[in-house]
Amino acid sequence: MKLKEIREMYPEGTQIVLTEMAGERQMPYGLKGTVKFVDDAGQIHMSWENGSSLALNIHEDTFEKVEAPEKISVILVEPGRYPKLIEIEDTLEAMQSLVEGDIEEYMPFEDEVAIICNDEGKMNGLPLNRAVYSEPENVEMSYPQLKAHFRQAEKERNHTTGYIVFTADSFDKPYTEEQRTYVVSSNNKAFIEGMGGYSIYASSLDGSDKCVRLEAYMADEHGGKDGWKIEKCYVKDDSNREMLDIIAGKFFIAYAPIESEKFLSMPKELARKYEEKFKYPERFYKSLDGIEAKPYKPVSKDMER
Repeated sequence: MKLKEIREMYPEGTQIVLTEMAGERQMPYGLKGTVKFVDDAGQIHMSWENGSSLALNIHEDTFEKVEAPEKISVILVEPGRYPKLIEIEDTLEAMQSLVEGDIEEYMPFEDEVAIICNDEGKMNGLPLNRAVYSEPENVEMSYPQLKAHFRQAEKERNHTTGYIVFTADSFDKPYTEEQRTYVVSSNNKAFIEGMGGYSIYASSLDGSDKCVRLEAYMADEHGGKDGWKIEKCYVKDDSNREMLDIIAGKFFIAYAPIESEKFLSMPKELARKYEEKFKYPERFYKSLDGIEAKPYKPVSKDMER
């Protein structure tokens, strides 16, 4: 094997597992090491776990190259910090290191995502991190009622969000309900008194159709008789949501589709959704109603990222 080929095959940082090093009894079978560099003679200089720095000779020694594990993108949520998207190795060891202990998988949501946390976080006295709540109820209403709800929210300067689902026959192609559902904010000119112009910006729930001016397409607005027809409208009611659990210590959120045997990278839209869901750290306290949580903003930039 030529020198160039050796260097390409064993770049710095490559992990090696030793089978046998000729004439070196102190270098046992299974010893692990990391490549430092390949010299001009083709010797592979190593940093071994036993402290040795003996080099490998590809003609005399036998060893195996350990392929680097795949990486996945997950949302890391730490006490007192904003969540952030990070990459981790797709190994049990990397996951245990991240949560600082044995892992527990928890799937409390309708979406195919899993919370992976420390199995004994509470028992070991790790700091309380975030609460997990039941999903808010969907409250259906007519489109005129939704508009009135938005206008009242803007009068009170309390921005809110609603959802408009359009009928399947409004489109030339077949779309799922998630693709036909548009997320609308009350903070649109159409719902704010005294604003010049009239616009309703919205994005599809699945994220495939962003910043659409709905008023141009809706039959109930300027789209006319051939416009998109409304199947239903609803808002999410958070007032009666139940605190299901409190997670202690760091945790991360990964994509966990039923058909997959392992965790996968978070899709962009789900990543956005769950970064928002767990955006603010929480402080916990006891009240007459039991344990309650109060969200807060981290006090310094250092705690944001």
